[in-house]
Amino acid sequence: MNKPADFVFTPTTKAPEPELGLRGIPVDRYTDPVFIKLEDDCIWSKTWLLAGAACDVAEPGDFLFSKPRESVLVTPQRMALFARSTTFASTGKSIEGIGVWNSPYLSCGFHGLEYHLDGSIKEIPEAHDFLRVCPRGAEPQRGQCEAWGFIWISMDLGIEPLIDILGCP
Repeated sequence: MNKPADFVFTPTTKAPEPELGLRGIPVDRYTDPVFIKLEDDCIWSKTWLLAGAACDVAEPGDFLFSKPRESVLVTPQRMALFARSTTFASTGKSIEGIGVWNSPYLSCGFHGLEYHLDGSIKEIPEAHDFLRVCPRGAEPQRGQCEAWGFIWISMDLGIEPLIDILGCP
């Protein structure tokens, strides 16, 4: 069917099928550590990510946790949600596991460091053995967290507010 050159597609007019070619997507796209790091640095660490349902972290001490490559822990405390990296500064180790749970504090199983629910240090056992770990430096990296029925997280402290990105009035 011939259409004039200035024809504009409407919702009732089917757009032409794009030419996608016959080549598959290379497996390296999903497994190459260089590409994965580039993706983490340029995409996942610079946007809002869906973490879970808001009802899963309704009470102080409730944790929402996921473990793809970099884990983030979300917990409510004094009517605010906190998102924190779950990598401990003292060891570089991360909490293992996936899911939702409740606890009065968070602890590193390797050295026994304990953190309050807001991410501040609760206790450093044998602190004299941790001279290289400044208490401020031992706190997990803080991110941003917002809730709209779902929990959204971003480790980019300078990111545009979620409400602006979603275009909500």
